[in-house]
Amino acid sequence: MLLMLLALVQPPRQIDALLLENQFVRVHLVTLNDVNHFRSTTDAAQVLYCLGSFMVLRDDGSLERCTRGHVLFAASGTIDFRADGDARPDMLIAEIKLPPAGGFVARADDATRVAPDIYKVLLDNDTVRVMSVQIKPGQRAKMHRHPGYALRYPLTTAKTRATTPDGLVIDMDLRARVPRWTVEESEHTLENVGTTESDTILIELK
Repeated sequence: MLLMLLALVQPPRQIDALLLENQFVRVHLVTLNDVNHFRSTTDAAQVLYCLGSFMVLRDDGSLERCTRGHVLFAASGTIDFRADGDARPDMLIAEIKLPPAGGFVARADDATRVAPDIYKVLLDNDTVRVMSVQIKPGQRAKMHRHPGYALRYPLTTAKTRATTPDGLVIDMDLRARVPRWTVEESEHTLENVGTTESDTILIELK
């Protein structure tokens, strides 16, 4: 009986799930409970996308709140965060393994210039560019370009269609919280051909 009571009062365990890792990035999803905290320490840069509400303590002593849909960046060091009101908030963490290569160029046909209503910049610095990509059913972005070396993290399950300049059609079934990594530069139109809004976080390495 005592063991049963202890089990009832124990908070749910925290989860640190590795989603994707290659030579460029290490991506994991941390799920907190409402009593403990999580510490992320790395010599590399980190991008943190809040899927809940957190209080974040940096190693310089500064404290800030990160609410759902906001992005934080740390060049290196330790970040300590705990839940701030949400019972089981998630934090997406992308560790950038390599320093910027210096080949990132935003051209005139860059996605943010051709379709700013779909591609909205959340963070842009010397290491990464982070965007929110939201495209409604039936909506279409004109021909645009992506520089490559990018992580896509869908927040919703949706179906999109990309068409390249030479007419190649690529249908993509995006699954919520299943990341995709792309190395190659790409040029295409983009259309939501499904019945649900496509909401994706796009992290481009510089």
